[in-house]
Amino acid sequence: MATWRVASSSHPAVLLNNGKMSLDQKFNLQFDILTERRLQAARLATGFQEHSLCICRLDKLSRNEDIQDKVVAADWDLVVVDEAHKMSATYFGSEIKYTKRFKLGRKTL
Repeated sequence: MATWRVASSSHPAVLLNNGKMSLDQKFNLQFDILTERRLQAARLATGFQEHSLCICRLDKLSRNEDIQDKVVAADWDLVVVDEAHKMSATYFGSEIKYTKRFKLGRKTL
């Protein structure tokens, strides 16, 4: 069986543990919850390279450009975003307002 590298992001933070338990129970997949402490303690450059299956907070990723760069550098096979509709841009007249979440989504394409 091939090894897949999958990142899942969740919003709000309370859903991280629920998501981890659901993935374990329903699909027998053991995801790691990546906290800032875990990323700082990582041995490899990005921190995300040490975890093939991980769950992160969407807001944590969208607010920290250093962590965003690490996410992008990790070369994921699949990225799943819970509450992805919260990554949308908004229009004000003829002007588009790009949120931090939207910009994160663009970086991971």
